[in-house]
Amino acid sequence: MSILSIHPTGNKNFFYLIKALKKNFLLKAIFLSLNINSNNKVYSFLPKKIRFYLKKRDFTKFKTDTYSLMPIFELSRLLNSKLKMNNIFAEKILNDFFSENKLYVRFDKEASNKIKKIHTINKVYAYEGSALETFRVAKKMGIRCIYEMPINYWREKKNIINKEYHKNKRYRKFLNYDDLKLFNKRIDEELSLADQIIVPSTKIKKSLSLYPGKLSNINVINYPYDPIIKSTKKIWFNGKLKLKVLFVGRLDSRKGMVQITEAIKYLKKTKQLNNFEIIFIGSGKFYNKVKSEFNEITIYPSLPNNLVMDMMQKSDVLLFPSLFEGYGLSAVEAMSRGMTVICSKDCGFLDSCSNKDVMILKSNTSLNISKSLMLLFKNPKLVKKIGLNAINAASKYQFDEYQKKLINIIGK
Repeated sequence: MSILSIHPTGNKNFFYLIKALKKNFLLKAIFLSLNINSNNKVYSFLPKKIRFYLKKRDFTKFKTDTYSLMPIFELSRLLNSKLKMNNIFAEKILNDFFSENKLYVRFDKEASNKIKKIHTINKVYAYEGSALETFRVAKKMGIRCIYEMPINYWREKKNIINKEYHKNKRYRKFLNYDDLKLFNKRIDEELSLADQIIVPSTKIKKSLSLYPGKLSNINVINYPYDPIIKSTKKIWFNGKLKLKVLFVGRLDSRKGMVQITEAIKYLKKTKQLNNFEIIFIGSGKFYNKVKSEFNEITIYPSLPNNLVMDMMQKSDVLLFPSLFEGYGLSAVEAMSRGMTVICSKDCGFLDSCSNKDVMILKSNTSLNISKSLMLLFKNPKLVKKIGLNAINAASKYQFDEYQKKLINIIGK
């Protein structure tokens, strides 16, 4: 068995896949838009901040044939995404030219040409939005197509966002669904070509029931938790200091920013906000709104993952009230660090834990979020109890368990 694995950006989900395939001698080659060799002398001369962001694009340690298909475009996209653009017109051009959708389509085209030159592969493993042309070529070559969909099916996403749009009149400008018809059609075609579909949660599998056709061979493989910390290494909240609250992710409506901002407004209005130290890590449509309305909130547009993990270990609560979430890597990262995760019922990672390990909102409202925060502030023992349960849950589903499931399903 020999598998070609392709992904435009080489994210954390992809890293888990590559690691598992390599350990089981199934990995033939890797296609990326950009692969960095951090041992290269040129890399050492780059500014420290740039090195941090590029480090996660280094797949050379897997010692497998790895191809950078769009290095100049992707490097330009990465650097531009880190610039603070005050000119709205210039920012629009950058967003249009370097959009993730455009990256995925261009990358797929490059991959479909490159696959013709890779011999002795039995399967190609590709991801949502970047597989169509590659699958078309693979089919002609007699190669089986494995397709991973890491987030809810687009028809369900559209339904949820539209419902929220009609419910929250004051926030409508933040709630428009980006109805990219050509890209959605592309996803439907990719699904139709897949011989095997992998999803990280039952939430996503259920959303695929909206697909207007028959899909077979859908397999659920939850992503693993990060290696856990020892509970003795965490400084647990004792009620004497502020409760440290963290949000990690895009500052947009899908991540529950309408509910979060309203909850913070309520805490401020009722003079309870000074009980909390709140940090947001992320950018998006709500960035300017949050920055202008809440000087009590510290915002980092982005941080390298190792710094995020350090911050999680030093924090108490993660806000995660997503409207929908295919899995929720930020949540499982937080649990591995002993954080209490406040989440909605619509998060895929709940497959791998129970309501004793997190705080699940009965309904995803701003009032419930603010009440949950106050409950935790007034009950330090509860913060520690849920945090310890979270670490325990994380310890039961580590990389080895994920690897066994994956190889059992795709390695045949």
